[in-house]
This record gives sequence, C-alpha cells and structure tokens, in this order.
Amino acid sequence: MNLLALLALVGLAACQAEADAPTPAAERPAPVLALPVELADVGGLAARMWRSVGYDVPAPTVTDDALPARSIRVTVAHGIITCDGQRAWGCTHRTLDLDRNTWIEISDAVPNAWQASTVAHELGHALGLEHTDEQPLAGVMSPDRTEAQRARPCVGLICLYPEGE
Repeated sequence: MNLLALLALVGLAACQAEADAPTPAAERPAPVLALPVELADVGGLAARMWRSVGYDVPAPTVTDDALPARSIRVTVAHGIITCDGQRAWGCTHRTLDLDRNTWIEISDAVPNAWQASTVAHELGHALGLEHTDEQPLAGVMSPDRTEAQRARPCVGLICLYPEGE
C-alpha cells in the first residue's frame, strides 16, 4: 500500500469516528412529551404539575412524528394493560440508556375523571420516581390512591384540577 492510500484510509477512519461521536447535549434537539390528541389536555396538566414542583418535564406536544432523544411518548392502549405481570390503567417502559425515549401506555378503560391522575402517575415513573406512600408524592405516586386522589392528584400542595374544576 502506498503512502497516499494509507493517508486516505486514516482520513476516512477519522471522518467515521467523528460521525459516530455522540452529539453534544447543547446541539441536540430538545426532548418532547408527545401526547395523543385524546390525552393532550390532561397530559399538559400533568406536565405542568410536575414542572411546578421542580421536575424537568419536556414540553408537551401532539405528534406522531419521530422524537428527539430523551423524549417521552404517551399512547392509548385498548383495554386493561398488563404491566410487570399486573393489570393496570397505565404502564411506563423506561430504558437505562439515557439517550433513548420512554414510552407510556394509558388504557382507554381509565375513567375520564382519573385520566389526569393516571397520566401524572406514569409521567412520575418516566421521571424516575417509584411507588411511595410518603408525602409529598403519595397523592400521585401511591399505587393505592383513593378515588379522591385519583380525581384530583396532588404533589404536596400543588394539585391537578382537570377540566370543569
């Protein structure tokens, strides 16, 4: 192999390594909270509640388009969902890869009055929160929420007031 061919191969390898390098965070598109039309209002309320208590929640938008890294997509599932071997109103599928997206399923069987609470609960899981009966998160993150908590979830003194409240 001659010197010119060797230099061309080295240059090609450098270009490929540059192309494979992760995009710096400052240059990445901002993540989004992608909501289906039927959950746009309650999803926006849930995102606002979490942001008001200091959690970094992506901006809500209604889209079926491809999403930037670290986004959260909410979809509607038909019927009761099985999540981690249990029947549930919703389920959050997270990955340990921080550049991957999180997917939340919400059952279409959730009573309308509980949709905001269900989205807020699953969004809490997407933010890394676990089930707890401890305040201030019990009003949203307890798996044993009361009907009143499901109708009007709260994180501390910040409560969600779905339409008509």
